Amino acid sequence: MGISSISDSLPCLTEAGFNVGTECSDAQYERDAWTREGVRIVIEHEIIHYTLFLSMYLRDREVDVNRLFEKHGLPYRRKYEYPEKSRLEKAITYMSDAVTGFISKYRDDPDGLKAALEKALILESTETEKERYLRAADQQYLAGNYRQAVHFYEHAGSIMSDLQRKRYNRAKEILL
Repeated sequence: MGISSISDSLPCLTEAGFNVGTECSDAQYERDAWTREGVRIVIEHEIIHYTLFLSMYLRDREVDVNRLFEKHGLPYRRKYEYPEKSRLEKAITYMSDAVTGFISKYRDDPDGLKAALEKALILESTETEKERYLRAADQQYLAGNYRQAVHFYEHAGSIMSDLQRKRYNRAKEILL
């Protein structure tokens, strides 16, 4: 079972008008995103570390998901680690319950959703999602995790510096 089954377990997002897409998928890492009117909900699956991450963005600025859930009285966290591969189904259920528990309050109220996300923005950071992925790509490259670095560089896209583009190309060469 892969992360794609998360899409199946989150009909509340498609019913609320979100568009879903798989942004990245290979044997070690998967990333699905739901978007609507400046709101992005992202679930990442680090397969080799048995971890799911939930991120939310409002106009490309990151939301503190843990603080958001606390303010709404929801008992969830943005990161879920499962001890073994056979527990992935439980992890998917956890993430689905977390997203459904929050989104269901704003199913027919996109402005209310944006207002709730606005209150939980990470204020000290003006870093956009793409900038965050560039930073993560550099970290992964320097740590020798070339496959992960390539995914992050590809997500960052056109904002790469010359050095980052060289690193990206070098990592792709190493993986061939």
